[in-house]
Amino acid sequence: MTSPDPIGVTAADLEGFLASDYASKDTMHDLTHIRRVHRAAEHLAAVTRTVYNRDVLLIGAYLHGVVYTAARELAARHFLATSGVAATIVERAVTAAWESQTDATPASAEGILLHDGHLLEGGRSFLLVKTLVTGGARGSSLPDIAAFWQRHVAGRFRCVLPAAQAEYEDQESFAQAVFEELARNPGLESVAPAA
Repeated sequence: MTSPDPIGVTAADLEGFLASDYASKDTMHDLTHIRRVHRAAEHLAAVTRTVYNRDVLLIGAYLHGVVYTAARELAARHFLATSGVAATIVERAVTAAWESQTDATPASAEGILLHDGHLLEGGRSFLLVKTLVTGGARGSSLPDIAAFWQRHVAGRFRCVLPAAQAEYEDQESFAQAVFEELARNPGLESVAPAA
C-alpha cells in the first residue's frame, strides 16, 4: 500500500502550496475538509482492505478542491513536477481528484476511496451539519437550506464501496429525519416536508 520511494512532497508542502486556494472557502470546504476526506479514505482502505497507492491518495485528496479550475490544475501539476513527483503519480493523483467529486464515477482505487471518503468525511451527523453550515455561510435561510437538501442532496449520491454506502445511507437518514422534524415545527412552516 505504501510507495517504496519518497514522492518529493509532504502534506505540509501541499498545504503550503494550496493554502490560498482553501483560505477563502467556508469551514466545510477548507483544508480541514481535505484532511477529513483523506482520513476517511485511508480508514475505508483499511476497513475494506483496498489496495491503493498512498502517494496518489494523499496528492489526490489535496487536489480535490482545486482540480475543477483548469488554471489551478495546471499550476498544481507544475508544482508537483518541479517538486520531483513522478509524472505517473501526478497523472494518477489528478485523475483521483477528479473522481473524488461526488458526481463522478470513479474507476481507480484511489478515486473510489476519495469519492466515498468525501461522502463520509465526518461521521453520522456530519452530512446534516455540512448542509446547515454551508447554507448558512452562503446566507441561506433555514427553509432555503431545507429546500436545497431536498432538491440537491437527498437521494442524489451513492458510495461505490458497499460498506461505505451503508454508512452514507445512515447519515442521509439521520439528516432527513432532522429536516422532517424541522418541517413539523409550526414556527418553520415554510420548511418543505420530505417528498
